[in-house]
Amino acid sequence: MSEATPRPWRFVPWHIEEGASAVRAPDGSLVCTTASDEDAKLIARAANNHADLVKALQWFLNDVRFQVSVGGNPIVVDRMLREASEILTRACLP
Repeated sequence: MSEATPRPWRFVPWHIEEGASAVRAPDGSLVCTTASDEDAKLIARAANNHADLVKALQWFLNDVRFQVSVGGNPIVVDRMLREASEILTRACLP
C-alpha cells in the first residue's frame, strides 16, 4: 500500500496549468487533473478536510447512537444530521 500524498493540496486553475485544471501536493507534484476548476477545488478542499469528512460519515456507519436513534429518538438524529451537514458544508463548499 502506498502512503498518502502530503497535504495541504492546492487547486491550480486551468489557465495557470495551461491545460486541464489540477490539484497539486505541497511539493508541486501532480495529484490529479480534472475537467473543471470547480472539480479541482472540491477535490482539494475535501482532501484537506479529510478528518472532518471521515468523522461526519462515521456517525452514520459506526455510531450505535445513530442506529438506535433511527428507531426512536428523532432529537438525536436531527442533531447528528445537522452537525454532519455543517462539517460537510465546511469541508466541501467554498
